[in-house]
Amino acid sequence: MNSSSQVGGDFPHFMWQEIHQQPDVLATCLSQSLAAPALPLPSQIHILACGSSRHAGLVAQYWFEQVARIPTRVRSASEYGAAPLPLVPDTLTIAITQSGETSDTLTAVDRYRQQAAPLPFASRLRLLGITNQPASSLAQRVDQVLPTLAGAEIGVAATKTFISQLGVLAALMVGFVQRSQTLPESELQQLVHHLRSLPQQIQSILKQDSALQQLAAAFVLTKHSIVLGQGVNRAIALE
Repeated sequence: MNSSSQVGGDFPHFMWQEIHQQPDVLATCLSQSLAAPALPLPSQIHILACGSSRHAGLVAQYWFEQVARIPTRVRSASEYGAAPLPLVPDTLTIAITQSGETSDTLTAVDRYRQQAAPLPFASRLRLLGITNQPASSLAQRVDQVLPTLAGAEIGVAATKTFISQLGVLAALMVGFVQRSQTLPESELQQLVHHLRSLPQQIQSILKQDSALQQLAAAFVLTKHSIVLGQGVNRAIALE
């Protein structure tokens, strides 16, 4: 890690700083994403991503299918060239990459464009990019970019970029629910309220610094671990 003199405040390293930036990052992300116009309702959704971005896509798959009732498939971008997903009219394909420069994801997007171009319903297909870098190579390949607005992430492990990807995907889900009316209006408004309260909830958890340090000390010498999760938490367990 570079000199800690570049780290703001009392943080000993960049990753800890970026963990503590999550409430503000998520608040900004949700404020813009929830205010954006809802996209047309797709017949199905495909998500292409790698690593942590793929895990965010797996969370979104649960949201899109279980809440918005839209069939959704998540394909590792590295596998898309060998096994492209079948396209039907009004398919929404979402490519997720923090940097916008992930080679496998860009290659998958290029393969998608080759696959879609000759189809008679190509005009009814939509390619969306979710990235932290709106001026990236991904932005040049997609129909629309949804920025995560996380700012530079220097720590190796995804922290604020992962949670901001989830913020954008949650806002997309809300827009689809508005159009499909799969939830009563009162439940939808309650869902939006819960989303907007997340930054404050994260802040309250981060204030439990001493408890978190004690947990870390208890696990630091552990050589093996098993992380369990079911439903939407399966993807969080993977991450």
